[in-house]
Amino acid sequence: MISAIQSAATVYSYFLFNDTENQYFYKKNHEHVPGMMLIEAARQAVYDYVYSISGHVFKEVSISMTSLEVNFLGYTVSSYPVELLFSHKDHVRRYKPKTIEKKAWFYQRGKLTGTFCLVGGIIPMSIFSRLRNENYAKAHDFYPFNKDISLKVLSDSGKELCKKIVSLSLTGVTIEDDENDITNISSVILQDKYEFSIKQYEVKEANNNWHHLIFDDLSKSQLLTLNNMINTSFFQRPMFEALDI
Repeated sequence: MISAIQSAATVYSYFLFNDTENQYFYKKNHEHVPGMMLIEAARQAVYDYVYSISGHVFKEVSISMTSLEVNFLGYTVSSYPVELLFSHKDHVRRYKPKTIEKKAWFYQRGKLTGTFCLVGGIIPMSIFSRLRNENYAKAHDFYPFNKDISLKVLSDSGKELCKKIVSLSLTGVTIEDDENDITNISSVILQDKYEFSIKQYEVKEANNNWHHLIFDDLSKSQLLTLNNMINTSFFQRPMFEALDI
């Protein structure tokens, strides 16, 4: 039946070239392809497959994984190509699904060496950041992974200075001011585009060149922006230090 053929899911074929010089996955010589490399190859295939045939548009949606099942049935080696056959788990084609169940089969030289099954939700990027909103404690200061990260400080007179960020919270930001040249601060600009008004600032007693700037009342949008910045670029250092990490 033509209708049955049209509803059958397309099977895509991908080939993995396993570069053993890739230091992201390799810290030593391996006699086989590590499972994490196969999982990463299948993860990339998920995105390509979904954007290619499901009707969803690249950069308009993301995939939020809810479960993952991987079975390794035999070793794969880097000396031969690895083929991934990829399709829907139930082999039924769907247009713009809200959830997905994708399956991959790993083959090398005609032999099945593993399977991969991912279940996840399709998340519109327009609401993605709201769904990733963490309930951070306002009393917690978060420190940047990149110690050289900076912001712009604006004064009432219109003067603009670039200062290093020491820490960030949902109530304010601490900056380093070695030159002691900031006065009458009106606002700060984070990531070169997000402006936050400052209602007061104070010098940290323990370190005279650290200035703590307290944000004015924040909107829900501004709180979400700060939340997302912390998610991606900052960590709660005291907790890591307590664990001696």
